[in-house]
Amino acid sequence: WRPRARKTGLEETVFYSEVNTFVSMQAGVVDLTSLVRYQIAQGEIKELKVKIPAGMSVTSVTAPDLATWSFDPESHLLDAILEKPRSDDFTLTVVAQIACEGLPYSVTLGALQVQNASRQRGAIAIAAPDTIQVRVDNIKGLNPMNIEDFSTGAVTMAMSDAARMRGAIGIRRAFRYNQ
Repeated sequence: WRPRARKTGLEETVFYSEVNTFVSMQAGVVDLTSLVRYQIAQGEIKELKVKIPAGMSVTSVTAPDLATWSFDPESHLLDAILEKPRSDDFTLTVVAQIACEGLPYSVTLGALQVQNASRQRGAIAIAAPDTIQVRVDNIKGLNPMNIEDFSTGAVTMAMSDAARMRGAIGIRRAFRYNQ
């Protein structure tokens, strides 16, 4: 006797997502590095759709077995296609920017929204060098959290890009949310 092999392609897809976003505020630009973790509970997934908040431009997308990606600035939709369907957990890394005019500037940040996820949760950390003052006015839908509790993986990924190392930056505020 042998148990039947699971056919994930025939199952209805059910997945959860966790989005950890590291926001680096610099003079003239806001860099955002988001680690989107997909936890597939049932079925498989090949096409990933993520709604990007208004004002953000996607500059880079990486993931294991990523075939191609495209970002439509009109609909704010990021579409990433994998080479083969996945039925295990994996992480999609999305790098985005918001252009700002000099200092001081005001910017509205939002969380990436994973389309068709059964549940999404996440965290946002805001970092800046000592030369930039950060003021957070409206935290609708966000709960403050200890900055030490923010994902070290997201911080490491954001700091590994030499373009972001324009100066020593530290996390000033951190928030978590559930959708």
